[in-house]
Amino acid sequence: QFLCIGGYWILQLTQRLEHSPKALRVGLPRVVYALAALDLMRLVLRRGTETQGFGFHPVMKAMTPMICLILGADCTPIVAAAMLQCQVLATQRNLRPGSRMVQEIMICFISTQLFYASGHRPTFEGIQWGVAFVGIDDVSANGLAHACGGMLTTLNTLGAYLFLIPNTCRGKSQDGSGVMMYFSLTLLMTAIFVGIERRHLMVWAIFAPKLVYDVLSTMMADVILVVSILFHRQQPPVP
Repeated sequence: QFLCIGGYWILQLTQRLEHSPKALRVGLPRVVYALAALDLMRLVLRRGTETQGFGFHPVMKAMTPMICLILGADCTPIVAAAMLQCQVLATQRNLRPGSRMVQEIMICFISTQLFYASGHRPTFEGIQWGVAFVGIDDVSANGLAHACGGMLTTLNTLGAYLFLIPNTCRGKSQDGSGVMMYFSLTLLMTAIFVGIERRHLMVWAIFAPKLVYDVLSTMMADVILVVSILFHRQQPPVP
């Protein structure tokens, strides 16, 4: 996967991507997407055992190549730093009961940090539309191309949460209460400030898009949290 990503980035950085054969321009990203999808399907079907020690979360390992490709070459060190931060937090043992919630909230902070550090902004102008063409020549070719382009754009925009939040559910004892608290409070405060600034000149340029982003990120975090908790609770006990 990383060889495919490296080859694609070389073509992109040397400005030869548009003139390269379609097998490289479109094929290399699709190989990365297919292998990442196979890894995720394998995790779901096999219900791998709980990550022990300093091993990375299996979902994070499966998604790392695809996230790096979608975010771009410049964001690879940022993704690596976020992974290491989450890993250090998630593998802490013998924590007091109240520390679990703090641990989850800190991982949520790291996911927000990755969102902004990767060049995103909570505005409609900040959406990186070009990612829809990574592996797709013509988004308007058919319905499947439309859907794939939308999925890539969504993953690029909200992928920081999809990538890191599964680290908050590494065991059956963690219920994700810190994640729910973080995103619920963020959404509440944003809604309050949008209500206060509802007559501001820039309400539709700044405040309303931020509310939309917070609603979408909260919904995605809740879905990821529920799926992660169900996945871990259905795992067989580790001998």
